[in-house]
Amino acid sequence: MFGCCSDTRTTDTEVPRLDPVSEDEVKKSWAKLPETFEVEVAHASGTIGLDIGHHESKCLKIKGVKDGSVGKHNKAHPDKALKEGDFIMAVNGVKGVSADILAEMKKKQKTKTLQLLVSRGAPVDEPVACRLRCAWTDEGTFYLNAANDPQQREVQCYTLESEWGSEKWFIHDAGDGYKRIQNQYTGKYLNWVEDGTGVALEEYNESYDSMLWKPDSNVSTSGAFKYQNKYKPDFYLNMEGGSGLSHSVGLTTDPPTDFLSAQWVIEPLVANGAGSFRVQCAWTDDGTFYLNAANDPQRREVQCYVFDSQSSTWTSMKWWVYDAGDGYQRIQNQWTYKYLNWVQDGTGVALDDYNESYDSMLWKPDSNVSTSGAFKYQNKYKPDFYLNMEGGSGSSRSVGLTADPPTDFLSAQWLLQNA
Repeated sequence: MFGCCSDTRTTDTEVPRLDPVSEDEVKKSWAKLPETFEVEVAHASGTIGLDIGHHESKCLKIKGVKDGSVGKHNKAHPDKALKEGDFIMAVNGVKGVSADILAEMKKKQKTKTLQLLVSRGAPVDEPVACRLRCAWTDEGTFYLNAANDPQQREVQCYTLESEWGSEKWFIHDAGDGYKRIQNQYTGKYLNWVEDGTGVALEEYNESYDSMLWKPDSNVSTSGAFKYQNKYKPDFYLNMEGGSGLSHSVGLTTDPPTDFLSAQWVIEPLVANGAGSFRVQCAWTDDGTFYLNAANDPQRREVQCYVFDSQSSTWTSMKWWVYDAGDGYQRIQNQWTYKYLNWVQDGTGVALDDYNESYDSMLWKPDSNVSTSGAFKYQNKYKPDFYLNMEGGSGSSRSVGLTADPPTDFLSAQWLLQNA
């Protein structure tokens, strides 16, 4: 399918914010938090068999594995073998200070075992911040959200509110393929509960298997996961009934691969692989104008607006520019999170929700222009047409398309400025 020119959207491809994130890309994001796992090493006597050093006084780094208890463990348990480059974050629950961890390791153990918490890579403190969008979009686009109940326990799905911390989540690696999902606003964690609600936000408890969720990519939506609860492994996170702006959230049993309400797309809050820019028109006879998302009710209109002390603070004047391959780019507004698109409704260009199949959403920068450092932007679906600043007065100008502009046609030339 090439190009799109209407407001009709298909529910399985609509992504209103960042580009859909592939499973590999999601795992790269999670790689910021290295995989951790627990290991029980039998150690009655003799040497442990590790060459270790201190890492930032917080944990121990394995420099090598020698003959001893760890070598025997590795042969018996190759799936949880300790390797050079691994980090020991805790021994028998002792953690935080590397000297204390080492002292515990050297102690004679009554249980004749060492319980190790191991990180495959240098531990970091920064979690992965994201939104979680439900793949079922028949009645709108909904995001996992912490409801504003007095106890700050209720979980719901709500339409996009870009400024709400309650719609933002940290995903923490919990080891063995599981994640803890923490709400940024409440600081609490997504948890299975047996009080009739199914899921709720609770204070952190390391012992709660009900607070652990395993992402499963065996779903029909590209880049999505269904989330299996460790304590109740037959149950998966699910958006349920509701009306208007909100839907309730609960659990569903063993959803099939095409069960969209149990599929969740991670949308990182940082635009992976994108540059952040203001886009200035090279035509400056009446002032300096920048591409801007107008404040219309549908947040679709594109305009150019004068750059001044007030507009310099607007995120509507900032854009993410993504490499889309084959020399084309997608241009996404940072305020509306919609993408610059050719449309046939008379406006020429508008901001629309992401659709991977839309060639009309792809723009090729062409440097064959008279302004140094500028580009004209050719639309892939309509290759004769280029982005253009058009008529207007005062602080704003309309934006449309022009056919095959010559090299000195300044209103179709655009300069990217880091923002």
